[in-house]
Amino acid sequence: PYERMEDCPRNVEPDGPMCQLVLEPAYRDGLLGLVVGQEIVILYWLGLGDRHLIRQHSRKTGEYAGVFALRTPNRPNPIGMAVSIIEEIGNGIIRVRGLDCLNATPLIDIKPVIR
Repeated sequence: PYERMEDCPRNVEPDGPMCQLVLEPAYRDGLLGLVVGQEIVILYWLGLGDRHLIRQHSRKTGEYAGVFALRTPNRPNPIGMAVSIIEEIGNGIIRVRGLDCLNATPLIDIKPVIR
């Protein structure tokens, strides 16, 4: 539901707003076997991040740290990752709560959580 980077939460919020993962028709059959209540890993492309920053201040703590120690979209390879529970699934759409990315962020992959 976020339209601007400054509106995104600092991290995934399990009780946050409902978000949708919308698959193109060619990939919808790949959802077979996923079920409501299942935990999934969601990988997405944070394309608006600054790919040249290596160190920055944490928005959460203010600590100065390297990007690999932070959940920032500003990183050399801006891949975002979230672990979420499937709230609803159908017609090529998975609904989860509280992602930390912008509306229309490109989806890279979905995988079941294995612990």
